[in-house]
Amino acid sequence: MKNSFIIPEYIKAFSYKYKYPLIVFVLGIIIVIFSGNDTEKIEIISDADMDRVHVMEMQIKNALEKIEGVGKTEVILSLKSSEQNIYAKEGDEKAEIVIVNENGTQKALIEYTESPVFKGALIVCDGGDNSKVRLEITEAVKALTGISSQNIIITKMKK
Repeated sequence: MKNSFIIPEYIKAFSYKYKYPLIVFVLGIIIVIFSGNDTEKIEIISDADMDRVHVMEMQIKNALEKIEGVGKTEVILSLKSSEQNIYAKEGDEKAEIVIVNENGTQKALIEYTESPVFKGALIVCDGGDNSKVRLEITEAVKALTGISSQNIIITKMKK
């Protein structure tokens, strides 16, 4: 006598009728299980960083308004990461180089400062419906911020 497992007919019919949704369901479960918990790091933006972003928005706004056909403009930038100080290290060690001031306070030596990284830009302007103007705005914003063109949105300002 053979030891074989017999699948009832109603299960065969159900699995045949719904095989593609079942495959998608099982693949979805596998993806959820193996995807891990790769959430983006949420960074708190300080008031000083927001002030720098506001200054950059104003500089871009002023420059764009000087381009022929752009007209009145509003600029909104979003940050991926804020400005960061990179501190000097001693050799391969993790010890920071520290400067002691005359009054005895210690301060780490900043080797360099990384500029903020922008995530996207929204440009609202009078000439936002003109393709030539949109291209010029996109190229200007890319050059000033390093944002890729797919993350720059340009739209026409309402009257």
